[in-house]
Amino acid sequence: MLNKEFPKPQLSLMADRTRSVFLFGPFRLDAAERVLLRDDEPVSLTPKAFDTLLMLVSHGGRLVEKDRLLEEVWHDTFVEEKTLAQNVLTIRKALGKAADGADYIETVPKHGYRFAAEVQVVPREATTFVAGSRSRTEVVVEEEFETNDDAAVQSAPHALDATATDAGARGLIASAHPSPDAAASQSKRKRMATVAFVVLAVAALLLLAAAMLVRRGARSSDAPFQQFDLTKLTSSGDVGVMGISPDGKYAAYSTYGEGRSRLLVRQVDSTSSVEIVPPAEVRYTGLTFSNDGSSIYYVTRQVGSMVGMLYQVPLFGGTPKMIVDDVDSPVALSPDGRRVAFVRVSEDQKESALVVADAAGGREQKLAVRRATEGFALAGPTWSPDGQMIACASNANPLAKWSAQLLIVNTADGSVRPFSTNRWSWIGRAAWLNDGIILVAWDNESQVMSDQVWYVAYPGGEAHRITNDVSGFAGISVSRNAKAMLAARAERVASFWSAPLAGGGDAKKLSGSFTDLFSERYGMAFAPDGKIVYSSASGGDPDIWIMDGDGANRRQLTAEAGADITPVVSPDGRYIVFLSFRSGERHIWRVNSDGTDPRQLTFGEGDVAPTLSPDGKWIVYSSYVEGEPALWKVSLDGGEATQLTKALLVESPVVSPDGKLIACYHFSEPLATPKLAFVSFADGALVKEIALAAPYAASEIRWTPEGRAVVFVSMNRGVSNFWLQPLDGTPARQITTFNADRIFRFDLSRDGQFIYERGTNISDAVFIRAK
Repeated sequence: MLNKEFPKPQLSLMADRTRSVFLFGPFRLDAAERVLLRDDEPVSLTPKAFDTLLMLVSHGGRLVEKDRLLEEVWHDTFVEEKTLAQNVLTIRKALGKAADGADYIETVPKHGYRFAAEVQVVPREATTFVAGSRSRTEVVVEEEFETNDDAAVQSAPHALDATATDAGARGLIASAHPSPDAAASQSKRKRMATVAFVVLAVAALLLLAAAMLVRRGARSSDAPFQQFDLTKLTSSGDVGVMGISPDGKYAAYSTYGEGRSRLLVRQVDSTSSVEIVPPAEVRYTGLTFSNDGSSIYYVTRQVGSMVGMLYQVPLFGGTPKMIVDDVDSPVALSPDGRRVAFVRVSEDQKESALVVADAAGGREQKLAVRRATEGFALAGPTWSPDGQMIACASNANPLAKWSAQLLIVNTADGSVRPFSTNRWSWIGRAAWLNDGIILVAWDNESQVMSDQVWYVAYPGGEAHRITNDVSGFAGISVSRNAKAMLAARAERVASFWSAPLAGGGDAKKLSGSFTDLFSERYGMAFAPDGKIVYSSASGGDPDIWIMDGDGANRRQLTAEAGADITPVVSPDGRYIVFLSFRSGERHIWRVNSDGTDPRQLTFGEGDVAPTLSPDGKWIVYSSYVEGEPALWKVSLDGGEATQLTKALLVESPVVSPDGKLIACYHFSEPLATPKLAFVSFADGALVKEIALAAPYAASEIRWTPEGRAVVFVSMNRGVSNFWLQPLDGTPARQITTFNADRIFRFDLSRDGQFIYERGTNISDAVFIRAK
């Protein structure tokens, strides 16, 4: 199993790396024979790939810098870093994934690589074996062994002298011209030295292995849920917020359907539930058990309202009691149960405050106030077990490359400090345990493109991912003893459709279904010949796929480690340009239309959202400058990139059919509602902008074939529709009339044909029990 956080203790390998045997997962790497075996079957590697793997494995758990790899593997040849990166990709492809789904080789951005799997080193018979020192001893295995020669036993320790030179060690094993009597005695001594050496070496290995297990067990025990069983509690697919009782015996959750929500409770070991709050036209936005488990605090909003209300209701039902109004997050109870903490956003949306109030209502206090652009997240706070601190995420500035932080607030003076240096793009609900914090978060450069459950040690701040699931987790609640956890796990049911722009409702469903969660992050595009290029995780990591216009003949084009998403196809159909995570950072890559000849084209800070000019010569994309996005362009053949925009917060660019304008979303400030903006392709100047006439849904933008309007997706009360906005500023109009489901991604061909993915998310409560 991989463990990227805690490198395993290793034998001293570097003195004779070329004559060791390394075991990891199902693999055996024999350095002397220069062979890699998987379950005793040879794995094909090029010589340089083998050398690179050997270098990384022999440093198991430690960073190997790029310069050192280049120097040792290509010591007689000058090569660029991209050659090394390609070599590592070759190795990753040959090794595949570990049993837990993680990569064997970890990229340390801008520095080098680390072999992340546990490595066992074993001696080879009649070969060099190194055990904890830089000297070498040749071990010759004899067919006969003498065990009753006292002189031989007394001689044995000398043969094990760790400070002996190579010549001295070999001299203890054999003499060049011994006399007959001396030869016999020396033969016995030699055999006994060999026996003793082997016995002690094996003993040393066993002791070291035991130490490794003790060390790993001690450190792993610090992080809860290292191993767990997961049980699905519900199957309705409409679960909203949820919570688990402090003793881990009861689960409470809301469900939503036909415009109404209700609140239910059940024992985690039973199959029946009890409705404790009847259906109403509200949305539940938070649920928390009281410390003694006898009641539930929940937050609801009226449909169409942004004001939340905090209520308390007995565990098995009764009359709800209103506690606090104007609550914008789930609440956290203090360890003594006397106070609640929650987040409140000001009416003008300029600031957010962490508020503390009596658990029975009243005596409100703004413990800490922050600007909205760096404010407290609506996922809600969690109280430390000693009551002296409150943790709360900040998901401000969604345009920043890394916008999420975990914040710690001192309850005595309201001071705020960041906690943990891990890089997240979004953080959800959190629970503070005795020695750390469990939370849901998304790292937008992770190979797992969904929200996962993490553990952050306290006070150290080290972050460890608990789950590694293609499904996403919308929230978590943890029992007091950290042995049970409740989570809402999301999945997706969707299909691809095609329809003409002129009659957006006259749609035809393509064959097959698509179930990629968060596929709105994956993208899709028409090829000039009518084929459809898209990203899917159906083969493991998100990769680029291609299929016929009717959904037939699906074929995977990329298969490297790291996500490949948001493809676009060159006008001549020769190339596919896409965003890839394969180097450990987000960059734009290009492959031939058959998936061959991959090339990295950009080297910026978080390159995203590629689009092509109509002549196929330029790629326009978004990248970050000092933490804020700007538009850039680079040649389809690569080379130096040119920055187009400055001091404009923009995203989702797409070049007009005549190549003169770039349509995008423009934010006057990070949390503001954006406008449709049109930027000059020549110099990046803002030409005009138009206010959105429909609710912003963070969708892609596409130009109509004649270039006089753009199409985007708007979502209202959970239902998506296409809207068309003319460039002349006349009012936008809705061009589809869907009354259910969401549009996750789409493209519009040059002849006015839509391709889009439409469906729904389903969410159920799962019970996770630590082993």
